[in-house]
Amino acid sequence: MCGLPGAGKTTLARRLAEKGLWLRAERDEKRRAAQELGVDIELHYFDVPLDELVRRLEKRNSEGGPNAFRISRAEMEEYFKLFEPPDEAELALFPVSAVHRARS
Repeated sequence: MCGLPGAGKTTLARRLAEKGLWLRAERDEKRRAAQELGVDIELHYFDVPLDELVRRLEKRNSEGGPNAFRISRAEMEEYFKLFEPPDEAELALFPVSAVHRARS
């Protein structure tokens, strides 16, 4: 799964080990490793605007719980700059891919 904190990765995969896979190189490595092992792999990209990510994190933090950890807006802005979203060409490399967008 691919997305920034607060995008919805954990909600989709509560029992899976979540790894943000922020960089294309990380996703390429996982895809190649799966191909070498002959296992199926899917890419689920969570395309969520910065303001919505910040809103979700603030809500999650105010409710407490095991997934609550403080990330400031400034930190999220830096993460947003570092994140390399997959493009159509990359999505096409995966046997199954999906783009999950935030609901308005």
